[in-house]
Amino acid sequence: MSITFGEANRRKLVFVNRIGMWAAGMLCALLISGCQMLPVRVVGASGATTHELISYASELARAEPDALSRYLDTAQRQWKADPGPLTRARLGLVRGQWGYSGFSPRVAADELQAALKANPAPWDDNGRAFLTQRMLLLRYFVSSEGRSRSSATRIKQLEQELADTREKLQAISEIEENL
Repeated sequence: MSITFGEANRRKLVFVNRIGMWAAGMLCALLISGCQMLPVRVVGASGATTHELISYASELARAEPDALSRYLDTAQRQWKADPGPLTRARLGLVRGQWGYSGFSPRVAADELQAALKANPAPWDDNGRAFLTQRMLLLRYFVSSEGRSRSSATRIKQLEQELADTREKLQAISEIEENL
């Protein structure tokens, strides 16, 4: 069995293509793994601020209702003393914490939105994402709460209409029996 010149060249090209694809794959893998090792810095942003917000939210999540009321009082005093974006975000986080009488999701979402719009904003990308996620979660809660209230009202209306219809049918039934 003899190999022709064209077939030999084709085999060499296939071999070179396989080596080239392997080398390109290895190069991409090395570049990707190397890029993951490089530190990422956001100019003008503070990771400490983001860490502080997340730690504060974690404290709030573990707090008892009476402690949450104290957190709210403290956040309001801090806001009056220093009305900056960080104190506003803290106020929004505590007002948006479920489980005590100060829970106010609409006000909390507004506070977080105002903190996000502050200029200059002290948030890095992670802090902005955290506050945005909290704000959207609170807005969703407010909208679903409104839908459930309107659904409950509609159910009561339908139950009343059903009761009225039953009374009318009963009255018609009694009239037919009398005739």
